[in-house]
Amino acid sequence: MYGQAFQLVITELLPDPEPAIGLPAEEFIELTNVSDTAVTLGGWKIGNSRVAAILPDSIILPAGGVLICCKQSAAPLFTPYGKTAGLSPFPAIRNDGDTIWLKSPDGKYVQAIAYDPSRYDGAGSGGRSVELADWRMACSPYAPWQTSQAAAGGSPGVFTTGDVISSLAASGLQYAFFEGDSCIVLTFDDGIVTTGRISTAPALFWQTVSVEGPFSNLVRITLQRAPDSNQLYTISTAGFSTCLSQDPSGIQQAKLGKPAFRPEQIIINEILFDPPAGGTDYIELFNNGNRPADLSALYLSGRNSPGEITGVRTFSTSHRCLFPGDYIVISPDARWLSRVYGIRFPGNICPVPSLPSWPNGGGHAVLLRADSSIIDEVPYNAGWHHPLISNPDGIALEKIRFDGDPREADSWASGVSATGFGTPGYGNAQSAVAAGKQHFEVTVMPPDCQLRYTFDRNNMIFTIRIYDWNGRMVKTLARNDLCGMSGIYHWNGRDDRQLPLRPGPYLIILEAFHADKTVIRSRKAVGISW
Repeated sequence: MYGQAFQLVITELLPDPEPAIGLPAEEFIELTNVSDTAVTLGGWKIGNSRVAAILPDSIILPAGGVLICCKQSAAPLFTPYGKTAGLSPFPAIRNDGDTIWLKSPDGKYVQAIAYDPSRYDGAGSGGRSVELADWRMACSPYAPWQTSQAAAGGSPGVFTTGDVISSLAASGLQYAFFEGDSCIVLTFDDGIVTTGRISTAPALFWQTVSVEGPFSNLVRITLQRAPDSNQLYTISTAGFSTCLSQDPSGIQQAKLGKPAFRPEQIIINEILFDPPAGGTDYIELFNNGNRPADLSALYLSGRNSPGEITGVRTFSTSHRCLFPGDYIVISPDARWLSRVYGIRFPGNICPVPSLPSWPNGGGHAVLLRADSSIIDEVPYNAGWHHPLISNPDGIALEKIRFDGDPREADSWASGVSATGFGTPGYGNAQSAVAAGKQHFEVTVMPPDCQLRYTFDRNNMIFTIRIYDWNGRMVKTLARNDLCGMSGIYHWNGRDDRQLPLRPGPYLIILEAFHADKTVIRSRKAVGISW
């Protein structure tokens, strides 16, 4: 096990055993001894936030041995599959998601699993288990859990060797926050094996540094004296090694600051209320003020038909802050969001179990304080989208100006095709700037051509076509695309059939129009060679 001398590892679990496929209709958690010596299980604990079970003293698990843990009454059903321990109480796994942990006899976390059924394409339900594909990655939140392919729906009692190391990556330090006046908490996206160098600007002084949390991804720093409540700090780390045997490259930094007592000037800056099939809503916040805001003091909601606040949700249990000029996007499915919208800054995602109900046709997105007072509210409507958009599935509404009235349709614009119709976690493609000269530039940068555009207004609709020197159209690069005020397209020198074109000169023609009857045409010649 990279960086950690693990002896026992949770290698399989069945959260929802019914309807059974071929296994007993009972939950189980499988433990494997991945060390090269026998382990006496007395004092080891397995549990969740509700129940902790102590493993029996009488069980000695040999090297490579597997133990099936289940509730006491189900033990006879699993005995035919291998060594079994009936536990009372047994840490039952919630079907909709749960965190299961394993502790060594000295009380230290050895492993934790954040079970989320949405990750496994139906695994963990209907009698099918999830299995750890590579036990050497068990110490990481990125551990590769996957659907069991066993005909019976699972393989309790069978040791998986993990011959192929999974290709996983972690980016390192995600964010930091003050916990009271005496501590700093650093949050990483992977388990920390050894700490490295830490510094702050302006300087703070501390007494102790410790690694904590079920996933070992929290670093707690105990300060010698309280920080200045009006000062913004930068904390830097270097040389930290993680579970994935990575040393995050270079110096990593995060902002630190004491949050405002009463959050102000936090605005709703973007919202996706009509996601495509398989997707989820998201909402983006921006700090337009001059003080950090504690995310645990903010809430989201909607309104019902009579106009009452409903479906209030908190979206952070830590004291993570949203700093002036920063963005945060809240979504129940960070993986889907990253895959579809190509998130530029993964640390700007705040995953949540669920969001309020925001109907596709229109509704209210409300940002609240803990005392239920309203910070911002958007009475959005699908009619706010660009009139040429017939199907708004997967297209976000982006705020044009931070100081725009959120109740007015003119303050919002549809996401553009160049960014995947949304910009969650970073600046909007649709934004208002001073009017300027229209600009269209083509740069040949092998292996492709870059076509950059700049307009002096949002909501331009444009088409890009490419012709050979004989006047034949060979490629339509964009057709009636909705675009922001600036962006970039790439052409790889291939035609509409994705076949490489012959070397030589080509003509690129851009045509753009706006609802206000503005029309722009531009032509650029370019040569390609192979």
